[in-house]
Amino acid sequence: MNCPHCGTYNPDGALYCSGCRRRLVVQRPPGASYASAQPAETCGMATASLIFGILGSICILPFIGSLVGLALGIMALAKINKSQGQLGGSGHAIAGIVISVVGFFTAPIVAAIVLPLLRMARQ
Repeated sequence: MNCPHCGTYNPDGALYCSGCRRRLVVQRPPGASYASAQPAETCGMATASLIFGILGSICILPFIGSLVGLALGIMALAKINKSQGQLGGSGHAIAGIVISVVGFFTAPIVAAIVLPLLRMARQ
């Protein structure tokens, strides 16, 4: 590739001209598409899994939120894997699954601590 400023020949892939040290502008060939430059659309089920996982872990929806978050996370991962790169959000789905599992196992522990305290307070 020749530098458009000084005309010096530079190897393909060079970022700067070896003659004038200016940045080389790489021209895109006509008809070339760069699909990877556009971010993939995030799967809505993955985001919903993360939200339900958080709700389940902070004991607003202890068991139901965690179960829904777990189910949505697994379905979202399957959908993302089938989409062949068209859908993103696998991080949201994995985080939703992990938070749902943690919330599912911590809810009985919190209930075991709180219920005897409530019983003592009522007496």
